Amino acid sequence: MDGHRVSRHHPGVGSRALKVIVNRVFQENVMAVMWRGRSGRLDFRFETARLDGSSCIDLVSVTFTHAGHGDAWEASFDDGVALLRESPLGSRDFWIGDFQVERRPILQNDIDRHRWGHFEGSCDALRLRLALPEEGTVSGVRGDCCR
Repeated sequence: MDGHRVSRHHPGVGSRALKVIVNRVFQENVMAVMWRGRSGRLDFRFETARLDGSSCIDLVSVTFTHAGHGDAWEASFDDGVALLRESPLGSRDFWIGDFQVERRPILQNDIDRHRWGHFEGSCDALRLRLALPEEGTVSGVRGDCCR
């Protein structure tokens, strides 16, 4: 893809390659790209000028997870948790992905209830605030910009 940085990772047998695409505008801000199983993390560094002439350094980490199905779910989910725990100190963290969890209680089965409990417990432990869209992906956000 012209003008974009593409990083690829193959998590293992029976899985398709994961990839992340960063627009050329942000390429110089990428500090690191890490992979663990079915999760990846990009660390960004942004310098922001303030009105008083000083500057502020913002660290932003984006972890993304495509959780496995069936018995592979917990290990693949925990790979995302591990990457979040290793994010740079003071960074603003985002966790996005396909967590394979039905979050609407009326549609949940026993497996979904277990996974949702595991997901909420992990978010609490990581001090992530859940941002739930009306439908689709569940994501978490931790931290503030320019502390």
